[in-house]
Amino acid sequence: MQNSALYLFFTQLANQLNEIGQEHHFTGYDGEPRESRWDKELVKKHIWVDIQETLFGFKSTTKLDTPKINEILDVLTKYYDKINMPIRFPNKFDKYLEQLEKN
Repeated sequence: MQNSALYLFFTQLANQLNEIGQEHHFTGYDGEPRESRWDKELVKKHIWVDIQETLFGFKSTTKLDTPKINEILDVLTKYYDKINMPIRFPNKFDKYLEQLEKN
């Protein structure tokens, strides 16, 4: 259940970043700078796991417990508050709505 909430959060954060025009910047295979829209996998790899690995020393989100998730959320909240983009972790109602949208 917790892992599905994480992926919903990654999706929501990607959508928020795309809505405010923030792009994911990377170097292409040709060595040239590139941009793309954010998606849940990019948020997980380049935002969440970077912070997680710095704080706790591991990459797998399956090793997370609630206190660790809250610590990562604190880091993210402080950063995104500075650019006036409030974030919040999904609750059970959000997960229910996501299931309705899939059906």
